[in-house]
Amino acid sequence: MIAKCFSTIVLFLLPLLAHAQTNPVPGYIISNQGDTIRGVINYRSSEKNGQSCMFMPTNATEYRDYLPSEIKGYRFDSDGVYYVSRSFFVKGEEKLIFAEYLLQGGVSLYYYKEDDVDYYYMVDENGEIASITNGDENISLAEASGAELQSFKRNQIREAARLLSKSPEALSQLWKKDVSSRNLTDIVRRYDEQYCSNYGDCVQFRYDAGETRAVRARLKATAGVDFVHFTAYRGDGDPMKTSYFSPVMGVGADFSFPRFSKNLSIETMLLFSFAHIKENLPSNSHNYQSSGTQRSMSQENAELDMKMLHLRIGPSWVTNTNKKISFIVHGGFLIGNIIGLDSKGMASFEIGQRDNFGEPVYWNHRFGLGAYLGLGGDIKIADHRLQITADYSYVNSLSLETKSHHFSIHAAFIL
Repeated sequence: MIAKCFSTIVLFLLPLLAHAQTNPVPGYIISNQGDTIRGVINYRSSEKNGQSCMFMPTNATEYRDYLPSEIKGYRFDSDGVYYVSRSFFVKGEEKLIFAEYLLQGGVSLYYYKEDDVDYYYMVDENGEIASITNGDENISLAEASGAELQSFKRNQIREAARLLSKSPEALSQLWKKDVSSRNLTDIVRRYDEQYCSNYGDCVQFRYDAGETRAVRARLKATAGVDFVHFTAYRGDGDPMKTSYFSPVMGVGADFSFPRFSKNLSIETMLLFSFAHIKENLPSNSHNYQSSGTQRSMSQENAELDMKMLHLRIGPSWVTNTNKKISFIVHGGFLIGNIIGLDSKGMASFEIGQRDNFGEPVYWNHRFGLGAYLGLGGDIKIADHRLQITADYSYVNSLSLETKSHHFSIHAAFIL
């Protein structure tokens, strides 16, 4: 049964994973003649975006790769990341690239990445260029002495310090802060506001670390209710079957991959649930052989209190993260564990013991494996997301003594 669930999930998600190889985002390119052509751009890593632009015009069916010599630049919609065609020195040689435009002002700031090295370029109103590189160190910074670190930092910011020499504050921040897009954008913007006011207001093109980092982790909290159909097997094969409702709450993380896909993420959730089950069991005779003597046991008005943990791990797909409301589908594997059990009128449900007839109890194996699959709606609320899903999950204990089917309604909030 578990194998069938896993196969169903894999077959269901394969088309989604295949589609995730491209990450279409609405945007436009600017031709060398100054025309704006709208369509969708394949949002890739910073390194690939700096080398070429994969663009598909509106109503077209195929992407085309544009080099920096073929267009002036391209930009994603909603004040998104902006790339322009410019010549800068990379590894000591002048090269035409797509540089990400971080800030436009009296001193403008650009970013480019190649071979895991970050290049930052500051250009003032007279066209003077200062560059900062990060990631091409010839020394191990982790093992360097204090003097070596100071010498490295001095060489790293030398050109930028010369360009921003009017501002003691900018020089101090260059020395103290790590080299990053966010820090340099903040330093240059403050410099422009103080010393380049005649140029006009700065234009800061959106830099969102959440959109540009390779992996983004966000807290996810959920609550809901489960309807559970539960079966427990006795040693003689006579099962106990019951159904019940159980409240559920949980916490976990949602791992997205902005450079790879805005639709796909991996979710991990730790769910806690509890249930009070009252079952009026008829006075069946359960026959056992013990020391050559046949015995029987009757159980009535049985009660069972259970506390359970479920760990869920699997992919999640949102059809369109740019819309206010869109669809979501998710699925994956889960591990179940009974962490607490109290019984009344059911002696054989005491964990780790045997009943009065020497037969093994139901609950001597607490762990179970299973799978889940669900779909629902994804609602965008500012920078957060509310996901309401209807899920089905199946859990089978390792010893095959218990199995359960869960039909759930969950509301999850991603911070």
